[in-house]
Amino acid sequence: MVKQFGESRQKTDGLYAVTHVGLQEITMHPFGSGDLKIDGVQFSTPSTTGTANNALATVGPATAQPPVMGDMYEFEMGLTSAIRQDATAPSTVQWMWQARDLNRGQSWRNLMAAWDSTVTESTAYVENTYSGRMSLNDALGKLPFEIQLVVRRQDTTGRLGIGKVKNSTFVKAVTSGLYKRALD
Repeated sequence: MVKQFGESRQKTDGLYAVTHVGLQEITMHPFGSGDLKIDGVQFSTPSTTGTANNALATVGPATAQPPVMGDMYEFEMGLTSAIRQDATAPSTVQWMWQARDLNRGQSWRNLMAAWDSTVTESTAYVENTYSGRMSLNDALGKLPFEIQLVVRRQDTTGRLGIGKVKNSTFVKAVTSGLYKRALD
């Protein structure tokens, strides 16, 4: 059932009220929450690839689902991953950040121009941060959306690639959306 309520443009839709809110800037931290840490650094649960060449693992997807939904006009992010392997021999681990609109059947959009890689001889995590503003398209242009880190083995050493996402990772969207709230 949908009812119009005058100039406020508020509508009821089932158990929710929907109101047009104009331009909104929303910042979300979709990864790395849980128990507080003394140093403030939290990570998502690590994800591990298989041992085959080109074996993939995903961290996430995490859903950025604010109370506002609708078209995005600007999309900014700061994405920090930590990547490592499982042994102390030369090996290559690659990663790619991806995002897509939620519930629209869209393919994942690569947020980087190419796979990035770390050739490492250590089991210590190497942190990498990608940040900036992105153009929007059919695969990524609406709230809510999903974001994920894909980790890939890129050699035949039989080693495992391991990735996780830091809690400082953020996504920021400017939208002229609709605010959806539960009715009492």
